[in-house]
Amino acid sequence: MKKTGILIIILILLFILDNSVMPFFSIKGVYPSLLYIFAIYYSLNKGYVEAICIGIFTGFLQDIYFFNGIGLNMFTNMLTCILAAYIGNLIIRERKIIPVSLTFFITFIKGTLIFVILYIGKQYFTYSQVLYNSLYNLAAGFLLYRIVYNFCQKDIVNSYWKL
Repeated sequence: MKKTGILIIILILLFILDNSVMPFFSIKGVYPSLLYIFAIYYSLNKGYVEAICIGIFTGFLQDIYFFNGIGLNMFTNMLTCILAAYIGNLIIRERKIIPVSLTFFITFIKGTLIFVILYIGKQYFTYSQVLYNSLYNLAAGFLLYRIVYNFCQKDIVNSYWKL
C-alpha cells in the first residue's frame, strides 16, 4: 500500500506542476510534461503491469485538462508506456543516452497518435506542436532521467503491488 500511495502522491504533484508552473516555461505555446516524462521513465524501468497502471492513471490526470477528448490521453499514455516497458527490457537502463533519446521518439509517437485521432474527429491543431513538445520533453528528460532511475531502484518501489 505504501508503494501505491507514494506513486499517487508523486503523480498528483507532477500533475499540479504540469498545470501551474510549467506553462511559465512555454515556447510557442508548448511546454514539457513532467507527468508524462515520469510515466515513460517509470515504465522503462519497471515493466508491463506497472506501465499499464501508470499509463492509465497519468492519462486520466491529463484528460482532466484536455477538453478535446476524454479518454484520449489514457489510451495513448497506456500504449506508449507499454512500448516504453517493452523497450526497457531490451536496453541497458543504467546508461542515460538511450532512455533520454527514447523520450523524444515516444513523445513523438504519442503526439502523432493524438493528432491522427483528433484529425479524424475534425479537431485540428498544428503538427509542429508535436515536434516542439517532443523536443521540449527531450530536454526536460535529460534533467529528470537519473532522478526517476534512482527512485525506481529504491526498495519500497521494488516491492510488489498490494491493492
